[in-house]
Amino acid sequence: MHIDSTVALQAMPSGGRDGAADGVVLVPVFGEGAMTNGRELSYALATEGDAELLFLHPVTVPAPVEPSGDVQADHGEVAELAWRARNDAGIDASGTVRVGRDPVRTVLDEVDRAGIETLVLQESIDRGLLEGVRLTTVEQITVHADADVVVTNGQGSLGAVSSVLVPVAGGPHSGFAVEVAGALARYKRAWIDLLHVVPPEADDECRREAEARFDAARERLGDFERVDSWTLEADDVAEAIIEQSEYYDATVLGAPTKSRLRQLVFGSTTDAVRRDATTPVVVARRNTDESLLDRWLLAEG
Repeated sequence: MHIDSTVALQAMPSGGRDGAADGVVLVPVFGEGAMTNGRELSYALATEGDAELLFLHPVTVPAPVEPSGDVQADHGEVAELAWRARNDAGIDASGTVRVGRDPVRTVLDEVDRAGIETLVLQESIDRGLLEGVRLTTVEQITVHADADVVVTNGQGSLGAVSSVLVPVAGGPHSGFAVEVAGALARYKRAWIDLLHVVPPEADDECRREAEARFDAARERLGDFERVDSWTLEADDVAEAIIEQSEYYDATVLGAPTKSRLRQLVFGSTTDAVRRDATTPVVVARRNTDESLLDRWLLAEG
């Protein structure tokens, strides 16, 4: 059966918690290694939002084909992920395979078809020599998806998390990053450290701005009490965050506020941290009203 240029195979019904969930968190599975960090992150977000999980394996074929044994095996992978979510975390979950000619289009079609509000992605650790020149599958989905997107860099493990570093800054995605960190910290019973990097010998105005950002972040965390905040003087913001990330079990940042074109030319703090940190890094992008052209060509800061 064709649905939005894909074939849906043997979707597995959800089960687990009683009552209707408030939404669905979509977790694409690309078969490029264990989805450990993406799975743990999706558990945290689904628990926080009382949402269901949908694990999707997009299978790419050059032309329409009949379901094969290999495709059925692919379904077994997402079925197992759904089973683990229900049994290990008590979360409503299901798994499905969709066959299409392009994995990016397949995922985006599912986002639109199911009205997905939150998408969890895990990057491959080995992103290849063309990173920064050609968008990866995960980056293409992140740029095009009409949904909130949360991406983990695949480094380290989110299995045991007792401390979360949240560098706070301005921009449309910083607040969402705090909310994602809050979900992860609540689920793992972890502490959050809010960090703002200031220039050496920062003046009083700069430090007042840091305190204002901390206050805004605490407000987003609501009644969460295991939180502290501190400022760090450094010339290079990205380098400072990368260095500090080594002392934490996870780091959560907002997506870059520079356009993709400006990132290619000048780079961004977020991209540097997710690329060079050796511990888990989570990047959060809030769905905004900006167009795809805006994301590529317009500079926000």
